[in-house]
Amino acid sequence: MKGGAMTIRRLSHNSLSIGYPRVELLVSYRTVVAFAHSTGVYVTTKKWSRTTSKHITQWLFKLGVNKDNVKPIDQAKLDTIELELRVI
Repeated sequence: MKGGAMTIRRLSHNSLSIGYPRVELLVSYRTVVAFAHSTGVYVTTKKWSRTTSKHITQWLFKLGVNKDNVKPIDQAKLDTIELELRVI
């Protein structure tokens, strides 16, 4: 990927934070469920398991973002990001 290196941090047994120069993704159980970008922090509108909800809450805390300040995004759009990343 041009412009910088990718970083991967394991947050828990089933969640990862994948960082790129301009975006950070939260992956829970191999699915992108949220991302942070200069335009804001976006979280899936899909209701996942209690554990995935916990992953999101913990990730937001680590970013210093209040749940009330996130922007909702449809899971289908997040799935598109996931598919695009597989090509890279």
